[in-house]
Amino acid sequence: FEVIDEESPSAAEIVANLTEPTDKRVCFALAVGIIADGARFKSARQETFETLGKMMKNAQAHYSDLLSFAEPEPKDEAKIAILGSMQKMDYIYQDGYYIATSETVSNESDVASILTEAADVAFVAKWNDETSETRIGARARREVKIGMNEVMSIAAKSTGGSGGGHPKAAGGAFKCHTE
Repeated sequence: FEVIDEESPSAAEIVANLTEPTDKRVCFALAVGIIADGARFKSARQETFETLGKMMKNAQAHYSDLLSFAEPEPKDEAKIAILGSMQKMDYIYQDGYYIATSETVSNESDVASILTEAADVAFVAKWNDETSETRIGARARREVKIGMNEVMSIAAKSTGGSGGGHPKAAGGAFKCHTE
């Protein structure tokens, strides 16, 4: 059994629509998943908000309650990693886009998300000694026409790794070390 919905911004939305749950805890969890996995609604569609509304109603939950689980306050360790990566950040202007790059010791996806508050596209790398690979988180603003999932899939495969995700939020495991 396989379900593919290329337009859905989150797996939680697909599950919610397939199962139409009414259990309060299940609806709460799915609502949190829709918020957390949907890149702050950057890829949302009308159905996303309709589904979220149903889940919120069934869970009897306010958005602020769901948000505290979907986007918890970062721990000090994460804050330090994010701030440290800001010191290593570089950017270029190419074909109408500001593209930021950086390296971090952790939280590459969070760093990339923060960088796209100013940059159009962000790529943030983290080396993993245990797996001998570089993890790269990629994020893009709404206006960017190139899907980050496609970029990360092609780029990671070129090194023997793998990548994918959403058009505006993706990642990859690269079988090489960043320099």
